[in-house]
Amino acid sequence: MADETKTWQEKADAFKTLLQPNGIYVQIVYQSDSHHDCEPIPIPYKLDGDQYPFVVEAPTGMNHPKFDWSVDNHGWHETDANAQGERIAALETTAQQTTEQVKALQEAHETTVQSSKTLDSKMDNMSKLLVQSTANQAKLMAAVNSLTQKSTGTTDSTTEGGDK
Repeated sequence: MADETKTWQEKADAFKTLLQPNGIYVQIVYQSDSHHDCEPIPIPYKLDGDQYPFVVEAPTGMNHPKFDWSVDNHGWHETDANAQGERIAALETTAQQTTEQVKALQEAHETTVQSSKTLDSKMDNMSKLLVQSTANQAKLMAAVNSLTQKSTGTTDSTTEGGDK
């Protein structure tokens, strides 16, 4: 198989056989720049971190990775069209599920709003009844006080009249 037709994973696996503790190559890095998306390269020294254009950590779960060196998206990203299509399909499914959840939440919210309006109406009715009841009690107390005063006034005048 020609080297050009090998995938980055096949190239990396082939280079791993060259790595030896006291050998010429001690590490495989992955070159990713404007000319190479992900090119495994054996190197004779150890890199502890990424140094443009070399990435220390291999991409995982990707068919055609490319490293994004920008600060916002720093890391490996899939560029394979088939994988992109799968990701788009997964995102569409997630979007559909999210839309359904939003609809369910809106319906639950509407139900809660209707319940709240019903409770508010009942509370208003109870408040009106309480005010009316308080007013009736005040009238009743005034009538009882009036009767009590009349009754007490009659007893007092009888008592006063009897002493004379």
